[in-house]
Amino acid sequence: MSGFDKIKSALAFKLNTILFVHKKISTMKTKCYLCITFSLLTGLFLQRANAQANTELSNLVSPTRVNQHLLPNTDNIRNLGSANRSWKDLYLDGSVYLSGLRFLSYGNSYSNLFVGVNAGLNTTATANTAIGYFTLEANSTGTSNTANGYRALSFNTIGNYNTANGATALISNTTGSENTALGFSALYISKTLSNLVAVGDHSLFSLNGGSGHCTAVGSEAGYSNTTGGANTYLGFHAGNTVTTGSSNTMIGYGTDVSSGAFTNTTALGNLAVTTASNQVRIGNSSVTSIGGYAPWTNLSDGRFKKNVKENVPGLAFINQLHAVTYTLDVTNLRNFLGEDRQDETAAEGKMVHEKNPEAEALIQKGIKEKEKIIRTGFVAQEVEEAAKKIGYDFSGVDKPQNEQTPYGLRYSEFVVPLVKAVQELSKMNDEKETVIAELRSEIGDLKKIVLSLQQSFSVIQAPNSSSFFAVEQNIPNPFNRITTINYTLPQEYASAQLVIVDKSGKIVKRVALAGNGKGSFRMDASSIASGAYSYSLYVDGRLIGTKQMVLVK
Repeated sequence: MSGFDKIKSALAFKLNTILFVHKKISTMKTKCYLCITFSLLTGLFLQRANAQANTELSNLVSPTRVNQHLLPNTDNIRNLGSANRSWKDLYLDGSVYLSGLRFLSYGNSYSNLFVGVNAGLNTTATANTAIGYFTLEANSTGTSNTANGYRALSFNTIGNYNTANGATALISNTTGSENTALGFSALYISKTLSNLVAVGDHSLFSLNGGSGHCTAVGSEAGYSNTTGGANTYLGFHAGNTVTTGSSNTMIGYGTDVSSGAFTNTTALGNLAVTTASNQVRIGNSSVTSIGGYAPWTNLSDGRFKKNVKENVPGLAFINQLHAVTYTLDVTNLRNFLGEDRQDETAAEGKMVHEKNPEAEALIQKGIKEKEKIIRTGFVAQEVEEAAKKIGYDFSGVDKPQNEQTPYGLRYSEFVVPLVKAVQELSKMNDEKETVIAELRSEIGDLKKIVLSLQQSFSVIQAPNSSSFFAVEQNIPNPFNRITTINYTLPQEYASAQLVIVDKSGKIVKRVALAGNGKGSFRMDASSIASGAYSYSLYVDGRLIGTKQMVLVK
């Protein structure tokens, strides 16, 4: 019942009462009183009709329309609903404010959702979701962004397709797009870069320049990266030293580089550290075995090899190498590589991490065991010197590119000079086999000649006869340079000589002899070549005997 109907009912009730009281009054008086009464009640009715609606709400009956602001007479003393009586649905076309600050809103589009103080406050775009204090607060036209956590994407203005989950994640981003930051302060400083992925607290914290396209997964992964692009970090503290270097891949706990400007490096495994650009390191200095079920393959396609020369030294290089056994000083190597360094940059805002005592104990145990292993190999500096001595640019020595890099050897590269050495030895062996075969053939031929000569010119004289003469086999035979030929001359003769010829029958040496009885000739063959020779004794022009000798140098 409206207020106007209630007033009409009250007037009718009072009018009947007056009629009942004054029913005995004269008709004239009654009419007069009624006119006065009606005038008074009509004025009261008009006054009530022109007044505002009931403002106390104490006598309203549900449902009740409200076309005025509902303001309590005293601040913060009334509840809307109660613990056991609640409103069913709440229909709003605007925002919900808490303590004077906007808390829940969909902005200017039903595709947005903003929950939190000033979340999405200035957004005019669509398809954004922001949950948390000041999330997407500065966003204007950026679309399809998702922010969850205290001040996540707080300063984004026109960046699109960003996802920030975690307090202050992507807080500084303004125009960068297609970024993903999951974790407290992930991608904290980045403002304009795009296509970044950071998962883990403080991951890619310092990045704010370069080409971007970085991916970091793990607490503080890529923390110090400022302008380096196309870097990939996976693992706690992975790549924590990289600052401006690009195209690096760090996979594993504490994997890192020894200089922040290195590019195109790969570190794989716990605490693996690269020490130069274009370098790959698998495992740290405590690793004792790296392997698999297939051999390593080096690309070796002739279509892509230029300036091919068959000039690899063999024995000349191999004979200079010193094969040694040794033990490895792992402790000093770890210090040299910086595998055990502590993070001491807390003043710059980076967190300091204490070493895990149990993990450190295992590492130290592994180091001690590794330092006991007796290894076989070469010393890289000695190999380098041996190659320099013969002018050989040997690719098996991994020379340091800076003072932070140790020497290394690529043992597979030794196969080539070793093969060359074997080929050289094989050739030498073949040549010797040929010489030996020839000498054996010549010896056989000479034996036949000697036998024939002995049969043709046999001199069977008594040893004491004055006409006895003979020539004996040289000693030693074969010989290297000096040999001795013994002979016997008769008591009477006019001339005697030794004639030495090569296998072609050419006279090499002619020696005149004198005296009687036994004699000897010491032959120096240093001026003639290796091979088979024969020597004969002639007395008064008659061939007495022939022998064969072999010179081997």
